[in-house]
Amino acid sequence: MIDIPESEALVILSQPKLCYDCTWAPIKTQAYAMEAVMGLVDQSEQRIRQYIRLQYQSHPVVGSTTYLFTLFSQKITGVERIYQLEVRQYKKPIKSAHQLPHEHIGKSRVNGSDSWSTWGYDEAIAHFGSRTNIVFMPEVVHPNKFELR
Repeated sequence: MIDIPESEALVILSQPKLCYDCTWAPIKTQAYAMEAVMGLVDQSEQRIRQYIRLQYQSHPVVGSTTYLFTLFSQKITGVERIYQLEVRQYKKPIKSAHQLPHEHIGKSRVNGSDSWSTWGYDEAIAHFGSRTNIVFMPEVVHPNKFELR
């Protein structure tokens, strides 16, 4: 995965994007994990070669919850990470600074505030949508919420 320069990422993040019908599916290689991978369109409904990967893991044995929400760009040269939000919550004390909530804006890594450690799903997805300028239609429900269609 390639990280783009922060200045380039900020330009992309400022552009409005739409994501339709984002749905969760189990990650077969990770216990207690779900993900949603969806392509994006611009406001005129044109594909923009960008996609999101939302990952959620809640491990009852370890007592951890992770929200890892990423915006990528697909280029001929490969996948580029534009933005990533990572919020991890642990029952045990944190062992390294990398376990603290943070975001990546291109190549730049920015630590989150202390309040991020208490975020639930609603706060994390709202922050991701706000930072990436993505409107979800319909709103992306919590991966553990079961709904009939």
